[in-house]
Amino acid sequence: MRRICYIHGFNSGPESVKAQLVKDYFQGKTEVMLPRLALAPELAIAQLLALCGGDGNELVLIGSSLGGFYALYLAEYYQCPAVLVNPLINPKKYQQGMVGTHINPYNSKKIIVTEKEVIQSFDYIYPEVKESKRYLVLLTKDDEVLDYRDALALFASESCYVSVAGGHAFTDFADWLPKIEQHLQLWD
Repeated sequence: MRRICYIHGFNSGPESVKAQLVKDYFQGKTEVMLPRLALAPELAIAQLLALCGGDGNELVLIGSSLGGFYALYLAEYYQCPAVLVNPLINPKKYQQGMVGTHINPYNSKKIIVTEKEVIQSFDYIYPEVKESKRYLVLLTKDDEVLDYRDALALFASESCYVSVAGGHAFTDFADWLPKIEQHLQLWD
């Protein structure tokens, strides 16, 4: 199986519940990378490109929220498969919500995000989906942070699974790990 890069969302990290579930589920099956990303999008993308390296032939991506946006960008860059969990599709629509002071729920660190950091950063990053069958997109209708319909509009319906409940955290993520593994194995 290809190596997996799990990409966390805004104000999250490798300690998140989903990151740890991915690590535990795939332990012994393949290498799982859980990077802690820089706050600024252009730095986070540079980190991910350096970490993933190569041509992407041996890579699969799993990204949640803002990490889903980064996974989409990298999947198009490398032409590799990806799983997107409640992904941020249109950062311009949500960037104002990122501005301000935030406390990371996993390490209690305070971060301060300025308008300049967020708004200018997303100007050059806007991926276009060329082959939607490479994606498995997991969405919840009751996502309290992002509108799931943004992802539905971008991806072919056969790539998307929409749950009625689970919120932005996608609380039944563990139940989807076998389906995620099945999707990722299609590309071996």
